[in-house]
Amino acid sequence: MPRYAGWGALTSMGRVGVKALVYFEIVTTVALIIGLVVMNVLRPGDGVHAVPGDIQITGLAEQYVTKGEGQHWYDFLVNIIPGSVVGAFVEGNVVLWGTDFPHPNISGEMPDDGVLVDLLGRFAPDPTLRHRILVDNPTAAFGF
Repeated sequence: MPRYAGWGALTSMGRVGVKALVYFEIVTTVALIIGLVVMNVLRPGDGVHAVPGDIQITGLAEQYVTKGEGQHWYDFLVNIIPGSVVGAFVEGNVVLWGTDFPHPNISGEMPDDGVLVDLLGRFAPDPTLRHRILVDNPTAAFGF
C-alpha cells in the first residue's frame, strides 16, 4: 500500500497544505506591502504629462484598440468556450494551448508523435485552416 493511502498520511498532507497556504498568504502580503511602499516613495510616472486623447496609435495596435472598443465586459466570459473544436481559430479568436499529453508519467511504450501530428489533418482538413492554426495564430500572438 502506498505511503499516502492511510489516514495518518492525510492529516500530515493537510498540515503541509495549511503551512503552504499560510506561507503563500504571508509572502503575498509582504510583496504587496513592498510594492505599495515603492510606489509611494519613488512615485513612478510623476514626470509624465501625457493626455490620453493626444496619443497617436497606429499599425497593428490600432487594429486591436478598434476591435477592443467594440467589445463589452461580458464578451470575454461568453467567448471563453468556443462553439466548436476549431471555432476559436475560424472566428479569429486566438487560442494557444500547450501540453505534454500523453507523455507525462509514461510507464509503458512511448507513443508515436508522428501519429499525433497526423491527427491534425483529420481535425483541420483544409490547408487554409491548418495555416491559420500553425502560422497565423502564433504570428498574431507573439508577433513573429
